[in-house]
Amino acid sequence: MFDDIRRSTDEFLTGPMLASLRSVDYETPAYGCPSIDPGNALRSEVSVGHISGSPEARYLLHALDAELELSVQLNVYRLVVVYRVPAVGALDCLGLKPRFERWEIGAINAGWKIGWRDTIDHSNERRVEIYCYAMLPMDFLSNAHHQLYWMNDIVQMTRSLLLEAQRMDIHLASATTEN
Repeated sequence: MFDDIRRSTDEFLTGPMLASLRSVDYETPAYGCPSIDPGNALRSEVSVGHISGSPEARYLLHALDAELELSVQLNVYRLVVVYRVPAVGALDCLGLKPRFERWEIGAINAGWKIGWRDTIDHSNERRVEIYCYAMLPMDFLSNAHHQLYWMNDIVQMTRSLLLEAQRMDIHLASATTEN
């Protein structure tokens, strides 16, 4: 039983969730134009890091002329998305949080609880981590409707975060920057 649940978690994190993140950045079709094939419209590039059987996957997203590191943690009934934003200069979580108030209100209205913290990553660089928590229905791992809802919500929340950073002229690492 546990192996089936772990396998379902692995499949969600490395299959549909990974594929969904590729739609964060896309070509906008013209009005009156028939649907565009996703293969021709999706612009995001996503790399994943995941250990089989673990409840977390890390993603490096290149979208909207930015680079964003995020992780998705799926603990059967709870979903956590953690965005890692570079803390440049004097910018820390207390300086970033008010700038993302509009984004945070939207996420809260969609059912997420949001937390902020300053951290230092493995390369000794300062980051702001934005935690987004949501409780899931008990049948999440076996219900495609619930999975699609939350995947789509993560995509929209991620897109909104990137667009809000652009609007406020907060530069995330360029998609051409190598780490």
